[in-house]
Amino acid sequence: TCDNGGTWEQGQCACLPGFSGDRCQLQTRCQNGGQWDGLKCQCPSTFYGSSCEFAVEQVDL
Repeated sequence: TCDNGGTWEQGQCACLPGFSGDRCQLQTRCQNGGQWDGLKCQCPSTFYGSSCEFAVEQVDL
């Protein structure tokens, strides 16, 4: 079974945003490809926020 609202699909758990692991048992601190460095999320250049939850809007010049 899958934890935290995950659903069983094609032989594995499909986790809701914010969860990972074989059974969706792990809470993910960083979203959108961010990496936890032990203190905070290090976000890719296209995202920001404490959990990398906000997309940077591109401005055409």
